[in-house]
Amino acid sequence: MKSIIVVLSKRAADLKQQAWSAPHIETAKGPRAITRVHNIGELYRQFVKVLREEWPLLKDQCKTAWLAVPDRLAKAIEVIEAHDPAGTLLRYPSNAETEAEKNKSSFTELTIE
Repeated sequence: MKSIIVVLSKRAADLKQQAWSAPHIETAKGPRAITRVHNIGELYRQFVKVLREEWPLLKDQCKTAWLAVPDRLAKAIEVIEAHDPAGTLLRYPSNAETEAEKNKSSFTELTIE
């Protein structure tokens, strides 16, 4: 999700001939640097926001109808967000805190439907 947000925002900045800077994501705690956001729902909402705002500029560059995001995807994002509000699922493991890594919860099987 982070990658597509970066790609879309970078391409839009290029097309506008503007300098690009790393996006900030609107979170429950206010705007945060994209590198500090791990909640899938917050990232998904930013993806949709960037896509809608920049689509008039980007659509001629695309071969895919990106705005046709399936409703099922939003539902899946909601389920994941409800079960993982802190975004631990999407964090890379950190060797700097090996004891903390051992304490992370194990995998939990979920159904989307």
